[in-house]
Amino acid sequence: MLFTAFAGIDISKKTIDVAILFPATKAVIHRKFDNDQTGFEQVLSFIKNNHSGVLDEVLFCMEHTGVYGFPICNFLSANHLNYTIQSPLHINKSIGIKRGKNDKANAKMLARFAYLNKDEILLSQVPSQIIVRLKNLLTYRYRLLKAKVAIEVAAKELSGFTDKETHLFVLRDSKKYTREMTKSIEQINQEMESTIKGNREVKRIFDLVTSVTGIGLVIATNLIVYTN
Repeated sequence: MLFTAFAGIDISKKTIDVAILFPATKAVIHRKFDNDQTGFEQVLSFIKNNHSGVLDEVLFCMEHTGVYGFPICNFLSANHLNYTIQSPLHINKSIGIKRGKNDKANAKMLARFAYLNKDEILLSQVPSQIIVRLKNLLTYRYRLLKAKVAIEVAAKELSGFTDKETHLFVLRDSKKYTREMTKSIEQINQEMESTIKGNREVKRIFDLVTSVTGIGLVIATNLIVYTN
């Protein structure tokens, strides 16, 4: 598809910075908006006021930012606009050394990246609700597991740096929390299994993936989520 403008969007919790690159003139314009429905509508008005072409000819480019990026992605999809979500590592390797780093500079960098890679970029789509649910469950599971390991390791390491009485107290107290975390992780596993079984197509893919020796619930769910 022929794009006549490239919009880089740097996303933060409350705001988005939008930089638009026009290849015909090499001009780049920038503006900050709120990260909400009103702000997104203002982005489209901003583009229309500065671009003679249609919105279908604009390629929007963003980095993976987790939940902060969901609203703008949903908005772009609802308006049938072209956008791509790229890995920050891939962008950094493609662009090379950057002179400055702030929201405005990042937005311009994303616009430039989209322009330079326009022929290879694959358009993104909003994942289905079941994929979003599985992704959020996996993220929460990872956080609990990370916290559980951190508490366990800290309690064990304390033995070499404090008296026995203090160490035993910390160890006993830590086990209370890690037991609860273990229960929560098991509940998350059950939620993921229930979610997968509730969708015929996802269940079919899950069964195929787990038919491979060594692939269990967590790896299979990760594969389903990250390949959409």
